[in-house]
Amino acid sequence: MSISRDNVQLSAEIYLFDTIIQNWDRCVPNPNILVKGDRFLMIDHGEAFIAATGTDAERDYHTVPWMLGGVQNHAGEFEAHPLWSKLRPKNRVDFVAAADRWKHLPNDVFDLIAADVPPCWNQSAASRIVSYLNEAVKKIDAIVANVEQNFER
Repeated sequence: MSISRDNVQLSAEIYLFDTIIQNWDRCVPNPNILVKGDRFLMIDHGEAFIAATGTDAERDYHTVPWMLGGVQNHAGEFEAHPLWSKLRPKNRVDFVAAADRWKHLPNDVFDLIAADVPPCWNQSAASRIVSYLNEAVKKIDAIVANVEQNFER
């Protein structure tokens, strides 16, 4: 997938979004990004939020992204995010600016979204996802540091 210079920052924001929500299913062999011209549409988030909804084995394998070494979607034949290679060199993107968007979300935004979850969905899982996202936003600087450290590898 080619990305115009104008969309490199958007690509960084998508990458950071997937990193935060632990969407490990968006990878090179399974990009789940529809591209039309300069527009992107992310689809299929069914494998996200491992820390909140995954099995014990999945949580052991995929640590939270704010822990040291917790961002692993930059390498590997099947684990690499499809946009990671487009984000190099580091000076072309600003993950801090992307993180600031998360920091400026209203405090209750995740609760409001969870309140709209249909009754047939798992309300307990929605609550765990809200808790996870609130924690991720509090620790987003550590997530960005982990992402940027991966540029050095």
